[in-house]
Amino acid sequence: MKLDDAYISLSKNQNPLFDGPSKQNQQMPKLRVVLVTYNHEKFITQALDSVLSQETNFDYDTVVLEDCSTDSTRTILKEYQEKHPKNLHLVLAEQNQNSNESWLRAFQEAPSEYVATLDGDDFWTSPHKLQKQVDFLESHPECSMCFHNVRVFYEDKSHESYDFTSPEQKEISGLREILLGNCINGSSPVFRTSVFENLPDWLLTLKWADWGAYVWAAHHGNLGYIKEIIGAYRIHWKGFYSGMSWIDQLGGTIQFYQTMKKHLDPKYRKPIKAMLSKQYYELAMEYENQKDIPKAKVWLRRSVIEYPFNRFARMRDLLKMWNRLQSSSRHQS
Repeated sequence: MKLDDAYISLSKNQNPLFDGPSKQNQQMPKLRVVLVTYNHEKFITQALDSVLSQETNFDYDTVVLEDCSTDSTRTILKEYQEKHPKNLHLVLAEQNQNSNESWLRAFQEAPSEYVATLDGDDFWTSPHKLQKQVDFLESHPECSMCFHNVRVFYEDKSHESYDFTSPEQKEISGLREILLGNCINGSSPVFRTSVFENLPDWLLTLKWADWGAYVWAAHHGNLGYIKEIIGAYRIHWKGFYSGMSWIDQLGGTIQFYQTMKKHLDPKYRKPIKAMLSKQYYELAMEYENQKDIPKAKVWLRRSVIEYPFNRFARMRDLLKMWNRLQSSSRHQS
């Protein structure tokens, strides 16, 4: 697979994120957890406890990237760090960055063989999670990453909980599958750190950098899956993704596919264009629901032009919608 030739080395000519164990040290953890948090005072203790309670036959440590919270998250982190000074390292931003760069730098600087990731408002539900994933990767050298199923729940209990990953998910998948939809929850991956030695410059531009990281991992090997539910994803109104409007969520997904279309090998162009057509169609439907007929027409046209005949946005559905929009235009004029 040929990808864009421009790479970034985020750590080059920069000071390390923190003065912890380095790749030059003899005593290195086998795995590093990278935990990202901002304004998670209600949830961060549950996340930290789920990390610190992991039972493994290898050493691991944790780097917490705290993005200048305005609540008591930082205070809680410092209290935990005092209790676990050897394996809990804090990277405290001087100002809110809202950037993927520190997250990716933490992966590149990890001295470990493996790296796991978790958001401060999510948590792991099994003390054996890391051991299971490392065991999987040790027995599947062809895999660059391993993920597992996650239970999604609503903090306010307004909806029923559900499983993030489909029951149809295969144990081994690859790039084509991850392009057809993100089946990997952000609290579930364990990567081989070697995946992040060189990163494409387009990865920094993505709103959904986690999805981009999965694509990049698939460039280095297969994606392994453990069907067991050993993590939890919390939906709440202050969440990065769940706090967005549907239009903003679609915008992030459209940006992802547009970037993939530009940089991935042309042999993946067909599924990418089909998924772009689907996102344009869904955006058109949202604008129709908001009675914004001109914008709905714009995105419907883009859906048809992008990929006229595909199973994700069927032509008969597009034509029905166009007729509805034309009728609405006549009534508004």
